[in-house]
Amino acid sequence: AERPHPAFGPPNLTVGTIRGGTRPYVVPEQCILEVDRRINPGETPDSVRAETEAVLAAVRKQVPWLKADLSFGSEYFPLELEAGHPLVATVLAAMEAAGVAPHVGTWRAASDAGLLAGRAGIPCVLFGPGDTAEAHRPDESIDLAEVELASEVFSHLLQN
Repeated sequence: AERPHPAFGPPNLTVGTIRGGTRPYVVPEQCILEVDRRINPGETPDSVRAETEAVLAAVRKQVPWLKADLSFGSEYFPLELEAGHPLVATVLAAMEAAGVAPHVGTWRAASDAGLLAGRAGIPCVLFGPGDTAEAHRPDESIDLAEVELASEVFSHLLQN
């Protein structure tokens, strides 16, 4: 909360799963929390790891009987490209040429673009058809007309 990003706000942290115990009347031997901690631009996986370990060390001082282990999963890098970057201008021009209202926005989600930009230094933008609010659901779908319109944008990108 102390380091909000101008577009994304403070880094978000979500407890996605909690597992522990075998029966409601038995004190569980352990409790496992799986947490998704998104990395904002300006942070790195290493800085988030160090911050998490420091917080756990502080908690252990307050709760000395606590036994806790940390393990880290996949690293998803944040992606941020200036609105004036030539790649952004090129994509906006292709959108306009295809009849799509050009706009720049933010999206708090993981993608390969973060890895390409963060590890390989390749500038990236995210563009595609559909509504991200509908993604990763059992009834996920996309309108064919949106796919056709997106293909027009990609065609303009490739030609120019």
